[in-house]
Amino acid sequence: MTTKPVNLNELNFSELTIGKVNTLDNGGKIAFVNYGEDGGQILTSSGLQDLPWDMNVYEEADGGKSYALSLSFKGRDTNQATKNFYEGLEKLDDAMLDLGVKNQLEWLKKKGKSKEQVAEDYYTPNVRWGKDKVTGEINTQYPPRFQVKLAKKNGRWTFDAYNQQKEKINLDEVDLETLLVRGAKVKALVKLTTVWTGARGYGCKWAVTQLKIHSTQRFTGYAFDDDSEDDDETEYAAPVVESVADDADDADVEEDADDVEDVEDEVEEEPEPAPVKKKRIVKKKKPSA
Repeated sequence: MTTKPVNLNELNFSELTIGKVNTLDNGGKIAFVNYGEDGGQILTSSGLQDLPWDMNVYEEADGGKSYALSLSFKGRDTNQATKNFYEGLEKLDDAMLDLGVKNQLEWLKKKGKSKEQVAEDYYTPNVRWGKDKVTGEINTQYPPRFQVKLAKKNGRWTFDAYNQQKEKINLDEVDLETLLVRGAKVKALVKLTTVWTGARGYGCKWAVTQLKIHSTQRFTGYAFDDDSEDDDETEYAAPVVESVADDADDADVEEDADDVEDVEDEVEEEPEPAPVKKKRIVKKKKPSA
């Protein structure tokens, strides 16, 4: 099932099978995921999704770097492909919870944990919601998101990337970090490869096979037009000051502090976006008589 993308929302996840847990050289544990009678892997499209932040870059203990991308489900109500991906991931998450309960002894070294306990304490879902920092409850004010690793092998990206005109991007010449920035839109072809397991829990691991990037304009360096005659003017109109709107989709300030990028039992916190600053009004005291 890796030759053609499928609609994740139409799959029957009772046909999902998980192989034996294998221990990697780095100590991480994974089990391969197969689907259907042919035992193939699931390849699907994310639909067109917004990037709420720049591509995440993590410094590794060995001096190397790892990369991750967060895709927002902001457009799931207007883009059918994105909606299919979102609803399919929710069904997959439910199926993975059932499998976690069934395999908890092998995967988690636990016994007698209910589905609710596994969901609360051990499973990293594919659909990730932010949480209220005070109550710990899911905060539905902001759209959920999907996070995926971007892999390199021998210094080269392991996937192809294309622009909005369907032209292949030469990733040997173009810095991917300059394209995968907040405000851009991305469509990803992703393949469900393994389940990672460990003492902290378990979750799905996806591999990106292709990216289609709808870039956003971002100025770098000096961008003024010095040929303009505006610099010769001596009178200026008063600037228009616009207030910052309390737009939940654009602010993205409420994030789950416990959210992690989990791969082979590693835990890395995502950087939290800066909060929208509001004006502070100071009242002056009246002078005493």
